[in-house]
Amino acid sequence: MGLFPEADDGFAPKQVIVQPPSKIEYLEARTTRTPVVRYEDAEAISFRVNGDVWIKVRIDGVEGWIHTQEDFDAVGLPLVG
Repeated sequence: MGLFPEADDGFAPKQVIVQPPSKIEYLEARTTRTPVVRYEDAEAISFRVNGDVWIKVRIDGVEGWIHTQEDFDAVGLPLVG
């Protein structure tokens, strides 16, 4: 998968491999159209967004931005709803 240095398709992504033992940290979320809205209760945290979503992650110590559903699936963030 490709990790972009900025939340912008104009940059070249750095290729990283996600494996079952990989440590994945979720750092930040942005969209190009509207803010990200966070919902939290005792059982879960969820986000609602509209627009082109970018998620900043750290995978085995390497930070970058992802924004395709394929990349979200690779880091354990499947499309819901």
